[in-house]
Amino acid sequence: MLKQIPAPLLRKIVITAAIGIGCTVFGLAYWIAAKDRILLFLSLALLIACLYRAWSLYQLAAKRNYKVLEGVCVDVTGRLAGKTKEIRLLDDSDKEHSLRLPKNCGLKLGRRYRLYFDKRSQHETGNGFLDAALAANGFLGYEEAAPADTAPEETSAPEE
Repeated sequence: MLKQIPAPLLRKIVITAAIGIGCTVFGLAYWIAAKDRILLFLSLALLIACLYRAWSLYQLAAKRNYKVLEGVCVDVTGRLAGKTKEIRLLDDSDKEHSLRLPKNCGLKLGRRYRLYFDKRSQHETGNGFLDAALAANGFLGYEEAAPADTAPEETSAPEE
């Protein structure tokens, strides 16, 4: 079952669970040393939240409830203020997609990428700027894709 989950989604699931477990181990160690119950309970609450989020991501990936967008990065526009940057992708049908993604995304011009979005958070308002901004909330991850002529059939973007 785990082999069917794309690598960026699996990485996000594992990191989310590891953060919760790491905080709980720290909280438990601090409780043993200082008898601080508040930090222990907060770290346990964080563990529950992280495990719930990891399980939710696993269910999303297992049910394939995500959208895949694949294309070549043709423009990256950074902003001085804010947490996002604008990315433009050109897909195989020469349709250009303008997206707002987190600033820490390392997409480079001229390379082919596969981006994963949560279908549950996709909104179609008719306003391109607003749609791009809302898509940043549902961004799950990305990976560099093989060139279009060598990519296997099953990795192409699903039709909607």
